[in-house]
Amino acid sequence: MLSKAAKQHWVLSTRLFQAARWEPSSTIYNSHFPNDAFFNENGEAIGRGWYESSLQLGRVVIGRGLIIGYGGKEIVLEDYEILCALWVVPLEAGHESDQRELYVARTLHNGHYIYGKAGWHLKQGMSYAVDGREFCAKDYEILTISR
Repeated sequence: MLSKAAKQHWVLSTRLFQAARWEPSSTIYNSHFPNDAFFNENGEAIGRGWYESSLQLGRVVIGRGLIIGYGGKEIVLEDYEILCALWVVPLEAGHESDQRELYVARTLHNGHYIYGKAGWHLKQGMSYAVDGREFCAKDYEILTISR
């Protein structure tokens, strides 16, 4: 089972990161999503919309709207928002002898950033060495790159 800390990815370089934003459905122009919308090879984007006093997530299909599952049914919403941002992925920098991936990570140690390795299999998600000892960290950041 993965630790909560190991599941978290944080972006270190604000130069590569653009905060996610939600654009109204009115930004679909000429049957095209905004350039930085999250969409797949089927032309479906990630969207959200209000239904029954809740903000539901689903897929946006141009010409149909936001399609959500609710109460065992497929619901189509005409008023919705589209998720826009850059894809970022962790930078795989190494691996263990059994091929489990390792990522570049940093954490604060005595008020200073220390670099180390992160991996899904590590006890608290990250480890680093200082003064002849290995430490684990549950609060850390992973270096990511834009895709």
